[in-house]
Amino acid sequence: MNANKIRSLLAILLVLPMLLSGRAAHAGEPATVILAWYDLVLELVRHTPTYSPPVASRAFAYLGVATYEATASGRSDLRSLAGQVNGLTPPPQRETGKTYDEAIIVHSAVSLTTLNFFGNTGPTGERAMKAMIRKQEKELFDGVKPDVVERSRAHGAAIADHILAWSRNDGGAVIENMGFPLTYALGEGNSHWVPTSLIQQQQTPLLPDWGKNRTFAMPKGSSCPLSPPPEYSEEPGSQFYLEAKEVYDTSKTLTDEQRIIARFWSDDPMMSPTPPGHWIFIALSLLSNEKAD
Repeated sequence: MNANKIRSLLAILLVLPMLLSGRAAHAGEPATVILAWYDLVLELVRHTPTYSPPVASRAFAYLGVATYEATASGRSDLRSLAGQVNGLTPPPQRETGKTYDEAIIVHSAVSLTTLNFFGNTGPTGERAMKAMIRKQEKELFDGVKPDVVERSRAHGAAIADHILAWSRNDGGAVIENMGFPLTYALGEGNSHWVPTSLIQQQQTPLLPDWGKNRTFAMPKGSSCPLSPPPEYSEEPGSQFYLEAKEVYDTSKTLTDEQRIIARFWSDDPMMSPTPPGHWIFIALSLLSNEKAD
């Protein structure tokens, strides 16, 4: 997992507990809205073209910020992330003295953000999003004055628009050819990457320039570089050779426990919500099982 993905994942894992803390999961409350939408997003990631792990990580991060800003706009104990993450300006403010419904604001912000990031999902995903909107709005609007509904919807939409506008210039908004560059000069020599797939589209690396995207908290991705890998070597006894051989030898003598662990973390395309989504699922499960407060 590269540094950008780790930062995005940490952002959402940080945001979720703050948004859900101290709130029982009853219909009509922000926590319920958040959990319902995140459950759906985890499924959408599995079935939406272009949603490789880096792309999914980016969507989770912006969805988390939109959710947070929608919630923070009505809570004195939460501070906006504007000025704390790169490039985010202060979001729209509520009208002073006006009444708002917190759950409707969150629903409006999250639903519009989700519709934007998953606009290229298939027919099943589109139907699922529309069904979620109908279900949430039927429950949330019941018993709420029409002017409060409209004011709350508008505020949530304004926050979503603000976050989406911010997201569009980070370098990762447009994904062409499923993330595989149409032109790419492969390095020469045994130490360089080579395609192993027979699929024509996958003859170039996936998103090789993703690390150039705007970061969230650090000035740039190179501020926290990864340690270099061992120098390529086919010489027995070299660090590279020994590490590769360890993996190979282990794969030939897997225990039942190791097989279960490998399958749990395999996160194959279309079989899971990608590695970042897998961690989101774990976080949501812990919050639910532990009845976090």
